[in-house]
Amino acid sequence: MNPGGLLRSIVFGRKHDWGIGIASGIVALAALVAGSVFGHISTGAPLREVLVAVGCALGVLAFGVIATARISEAVARSAFLLSSPSAGVAARIFTSGVGYLICVFSILAVLYV
Repeated sequence: MNPGGLLRSIVFGRKHDWGIGIASGIVALAALVAGSVFGHISTGAPLREVLVAVGCALGVLAFGVIATARISEAVARSAFLLSSPSAGVAARIFTSGVGYLICVFSILAVLYV
């Protein structure tokens, strides 16, 4: 067994996590802005505005979860390699919690709750 190969697979196994996470975050942010500007949920609101708000909320949910998962994985891997395995786990839990809280509050903002 090649120990260098194992370390190489850990480091470079998912090297695109940062890029995919940041791109998904940008798409989620665009859905948040579009839903806030063009969507509106209230009594008497046109169906088009309600559908835009709900669609953008679903976009924020989908891309926000992808961004949170990818970025928390990349941060955990960096912490694991730079310090210890327990630091990687703690970093992943913390960044996942913060990311999911941002997703929830963003969805609530789009839906005007």
